[in-house]
Amino acid sequence: MHPVLFRLGRTPIYTYSVLLDLGLLCGLAWAWWHGCRRFGREAGGWLVDAFLAAVVGGLLGGRAGYVALHWDYYRDHASEALAVWQGGLSFLGGALGGLLALAAFWFLSRGRRPGRAGLWDVLDLAAPAVALGAAFGWAGCLASGAAYGAPGEGPLSLPLPDLYGLRAVRWAVQPLGIAWSLAVFGALLLVERRGARPGVVFAAFLALYLGGWALLEQVRGDETAFIGTRRAGEVLASLGALAGALLLVARWLQARGGPSSGPAEGAGTP
Repeated sequence: MHPVLFRLGRTPIYTYSVLLDLGLLCGLAWAWWHGCRRFGREAGGWLVDAFLAAVVGGLLGGRAGYVALHWDYYRDHASEALAVWQGGLSFLGGALGGLLALAAFWFLSRGRRPGRAGLWDVLDLAAPAVALGAAFGWAGCLASGAAYGAPGEGPLSLPLPDLYGLRAVRWAVQPLGIAWSLAVFGALLLVERRGARPGVVFAAFLALYLGGWALLEQVRGDETAFIGTRRAGEVLASLGALAGALLLVARWLQARGGPSSGPAEGAGTP
């Protein structure tokens, strides 16, 4: 557990923040490079603006989601609600905020976006980048003790600290999160290389990543809000995974019904 990476004078530089920034940079760099290959180098400026909008939306949504899930604490510590450098982002809130911001930018930039950059195409481009960046986020959680696992014995357990530094044999939630993020990243690349229909990579991301997230939620030990008897994150991730699975089925049925309507997709119609 290394929550503080180093200090600049009296100012602590948090490991979580550094790893989160690295994840954002790696995800953005991959998406920009891949997007330029797909849409042409002239699309580079538009892609930077699009994904920066998604990052801002993701950070706002992620922090808002985390504060909402831990409202019992932040209700009495409102001044800490914006202290994102101390750790504390909800992946589900960040994913929703980033998705809404990216979609809004896509609609509002109709006059300057690349002609082949349909909304499904942009979401397909963003999905692997999010999975790659999420691996760094999980690494930040491991360094700070956030998102720790519940006590448990077994092959998937390790002696790990919680957020308060108390070490115990726990479900290795953070290492599993890192491994699952990288596995999903690789799987999405394979799906894309098989020439998947627009929207399939994004749908596969929802189904795979959120499905794994829902399973990890079942063995987490950190405090959170509940919906009934289930952790809120588990319920929301399960719904997202179900939506992804339904979208996969819908795109598969459309593909079986006839060839992809290339001009319409390319013109940017989701």
